[in-house]
Amino acid sequence: TQVVLARAGVGRLTNPTVTMTDRVRAKADQIRVGAYTQDSIESGHFTFVPGVRLDTFSVNDDVTSYDDSELGASASFATLLKMSDELSGYVNLASGYRAPDLGERFQNGIVNLGVPSRIIGKEDLDSERAYSSEVGVKGDYESVRFEAATFYNHVRDYIGTQSLGFVDGFATEQYDNLGIVNLYGVEGKIGYDLTENFELFSSVGRTYTAQSEKIDVPNWAYRYGINYKDTVDDCVVKKINATLYGRSVADSIDNTESAGKSEFPENQSFTVVNFEFALGFGKTQLGDLMLISGLRNIFNEEYREPFFNEYQPGRNAYVGVQLDF
Repeated sequence: TQVVLARAGVGRLTNPTVTMTDRVRAKADQIRVGAYTQDSIESGHFTFVPGVRLDTFSVNDDVTSYDDSELGASASFATLLKMSDELSGYVNLASGYRAPDLGERFQNGIVNLGVPSRIIGKEDLDSERAYSSEVGVKGDYESVRFEAATFYNHVRDYIGTQSLGFVDGFATEQYDNLGIVNLYGVEGKIGYDLTENFELFSSVGRTYTAQSEKIDVPNWAYRYGINYKDTVDDCVVKKINATLYGRSVADSIDNTESAGKSEFPENQSFTVVNFEFALGFGKTQLGDLMLISGLRNIFNEEYREPFFNEYQPGRNAYVGVQLDF
C-alpha cells in the first residue's frame, strides 16, 4: 500500500491517493511420502541399531508452473556399549537428506525488520545432504543422572539466504545453496534428587562453526531449575508435577552477509524464568489425560532470541490439555 499526500510543485491534494499492490506470497503444494525401517541387535554388552529411510517429494508451483520430484535416502547406525548397570557409552553415525521446503523454493514475501525487505525463493535448489557423528556417555545412579556428548555435522549444499541488493525498490534476499557448512559442539545435562519428590537439573550446550558468514550459531545456552513430582492415591488427580526453571543465553554475534551489522550486530545475553504446573488424571477411556498450565517470562524480561531481532513476549500465561493415547 502506498499513500500519496502531495506532489512537488502542486501542494497538498484534496484527497490522498492510495495505490494498492496485489502480491501472491506463494501458491504451491508439496506431497511427501516416507518409509523407514529400523532394528535393534544385541550382542554381549553391545547393542547395534541400524536404520534406513526413503523419502520422495513432489512439488508444484502455480505461479511459475514449476514441477519437480525427487527421491532421497537417509541412514544411521548407532552402537551402544553397556559398561555397567549404571554407565553406558554410545556412538551414532548418520547421513541425512533434506529437500527444500516450499518457502525456500517459491516464496515472494515482504517482511519489516526496521525497513521493508523482500525475501524470495529459488525453485531449482539442490537438496541438503548432512553427514553427522555423535559420541556420548550416559549415567544413571541412585540419585544422580547425567549425559554428555560431542558432535560433528558436515552439511553439503547448505540452504541459506544471500543478498541481491535493491530490486524493485526493496532490499532483497534470496534462498540459495551456499556450499559446505561444518558444525561441531558439546552438550550435557545432569539431574540430582534432593529428596524423593524434588530434583535439581541443569543442561548446557554450545555449537561452533568455521562458516559463520553462512550460518548463525548461538553462544552458550543454559537451562536449570527444580522439579517437584508426586503421585496421589484415591483421588481424581493421580500425578502432580511442578517445575521452576531458568534459561540463559550468552551474547551471540551474527556474522552472516545479510545480518544488517550496522543495526543488529549482536544479540545481548538474557535470562528468562518460567514456571509450569501439571495435573495428571491417569487413564481415561481415551487415554492418559493431563492438564498443563504455566507462566512464562515471570520477571517480564525484555530480550531478543538469537538471531531474531524482534522483542520476545513479556510475562504471559497459558493453559492446555494433553492426551496420550
